Amino acid sequence: MTSERQRAANRANAKLSTGPRSPSGKARASRNARRHGLAAQVALDADRLARAEQLARAIMEATFGRIDLLQARSIAQAELAVRRGRAVANALLAQLCATACGSDPASGPVASGRGDACVGLVHDLKMVERYLRRAQARRDRLLRRRLSDASR
Repeated sequence: MTSERQRAANRANAKLSTGPRSPSGKARASRNARRHGLAAQVALDADRLARAEQLARAIMEATFGRIDLLQARSIAQAELAVRRGRAVANALLAQLCATACGSDPASGPVASGRGDACVGLVHDLKMVERYLRRAQARRDRLLRRRLSDASR
């Protein structure tokens, strides 16, 4: 059973826990859910559909028909997601290198002001790498499942 003193302390603490009040704190909190956008649904334009179809047919040929076209299409979509993730990771790495290498050697490894940019880029890169691992696991799982189904 909670005492009256504990309830009063909880209420006093709750009054202080109302979130950020300053404009900079609110701006920082508004970016809490910011992500890389890779998991968003991608518009299926003609070029993307053509690449997926070409890749699906290549998968069918490489597996000597053990995987049908519908299954190959799902694997191809997963592979294209992996490729997109790799492209984003490579772009972030290039941006990180440009930011870090552009620093003045006399001022240390990363010039002031660039350190925050580097930290942000590393954070973004970690998020993309996490997405990439999941996309690769999804692709590999689909491929293993289709191959094991075909061998039965």
